[in-house]
Amino acid sequence: MVGTTTTRNVVSTTSGRGLVEKVALDIGRNRPVSSSPHLEEDSTAPSGLPIEPSGTEAAGSYREKAGAGESLRPSSVERMCSRGDVSNCRVWNSEWCSTGASVQGVCVCMPGYARKATTSECLESRSYTLLIRLYRYDGKLLRFTRVYEDTNSAEYIKMKILSENAISSAYGLRDAVAQHFLGAVVVGFLPGSLIVNTTVSVASRSRVKASDLVTELQRSLLATNNRVGSSKLFVASPVDAVARIEDYDECADSSQNDCSKNAYCLNEDGSFTCACARDHVDESPAPANRPGRICVPSGELQCPAANCNNNGRCRLNNGVEDCVCEDWYIGGNCQLNVRVILICGGATIAALTVLTLLVCGFCCYRRQ
Repeated sequence: MVGTTTTRNVVSTTSGRGLVEKVALDIGRNRPVSSSPHLEEDSTAPSGLPIEPSGTEAAGSYREKAGAGESLRPSSVERMCSRGDVSNCRVWNSEWCSTGASVQGVCVCMPGYARKATTSECLESRSYTLLIRLYRYDGKLLRFTRVYEDTNSAEYIKMKILSENAISSAYGLRDAVAQHFLGAVVVGFLPGSLIVNTTVSVASRSRVKASDLVTELQRSLLATNNRVGSSKLFVASPVDAVARIEDYDECADSSQNDCSKNAYCLNEDGSFTCACARDHVDESPAPANRPGRICVPSGELQCPAANCNNNGRCRLNNGVEDCVCEDWYIGGNCQLNVRVILICGGATIAALTVLTLLVCGFCCYRRQ
């Protein structure tokens, strides 16, 4: 895919007393990396979370405990699918099969769409990268350790699920954004106490901006005495909680957009659009709303001109031969001349009219 370089809108959240470290994003993987020398991780520092089994065992273990206290469920309900087979996915609901490098995957909302954890409807969305500095969990200080670099570790899995639910519940407390907030997805962690890197989504139809997300999260934290939503996660202060928020660049990673390989991906504020490359024709099902999804080289759109009559132009429409007729010609192969039809139709009507008059005249004559 051909991508374009765009300027990303960043909302600064630093204050006079709150030093927020500069954090660079490795855009290709959407994983954050530190660009400040004083943010090196301390591999021996306690993380504040108990050590439990890692991998799939850990995921199951944590989810089984959901009923005993804080919710540890994932933030969305997903159905299994496999590469090339989307029969389990609700295509009509803008779902597709996300497999990554594996054959098996899950049905998720297509790029540019998101949904709340409590609903199944995929809505058009705008997404932003939000970095939040966590301070403690259940009374224990949080520190970044190397276990948070391992996406299969017990601590990573637990903190990911806790953070997603906590952030969603925090925004749920704010009427200004609650009805438009669609969810948060954790994509990694950073040093700096413990910075959680999330992608947050809001409905496209709303007027919620990146600055609104920062303001409303700070107000939520202020109202709950630094607690993140209804969770056991806390920040040090509402002012310093948000390290950064910026537009999420879907064009930086081909797995985060559904543009054709023959299209340009154009990043926009909170979203993206696609445009077919030069010498390609847009054959997308809905080119007005979702252009650049199917881009066919113009040379491949030709088919034998003999398939169309009366100078009609033959083209391939999603692989099916189709005729574009000249004016006054219709039919699958442009075989019908509208003028002839009108003339014949008019002659037929005139003949019937004359015949009707003759019959009426004859009947009147017989009565006399």
